[in-house]
Amino acid sequence: MLLRIWTTGVRPEREQHYLDYARTRSRAMFLAQAGCLGVFFLRRADGRHAACSLWRDAAAVAALSDSALYQSTVRGLMATEALHDDVTVEILEVTGGAVTVDLAAALAAATPARSDPLI
Repeated sequence: MLLRIWTTGVRPEREQHYLDYARTRSRAMFLAQAGCLGVFFLRRADGRHAACSLWRDAAAVAALSDSALYQSTVRGLMATEALHDDVTVEILEVTGGAVTVDLAAALAAATPARSDPLI
């Protein structure tokens, strides 16, 4: 299993637009990818944002960049003009961990209201 971490700066005046895009477009795009096991959207204290996605294997991660849906989502994100600063991508191998039954509730509490049943 692999963790893909994508980070970028977000213009403060466009941050809500970025967050809305992540919730409505990016999340659905990630979950539609074969081999994607989940995605988290994060904000650092310095204002940079990250999308951390979990993947079944290297082939699934590699297929992401060729996905028409991914490419369309990236074009749409760039069109929002919310991003600034360099974009970085890091791939890490997951070597262990644990998930508790309380995770879904905590994610639901941290996720703005949505119309779909996905967390």
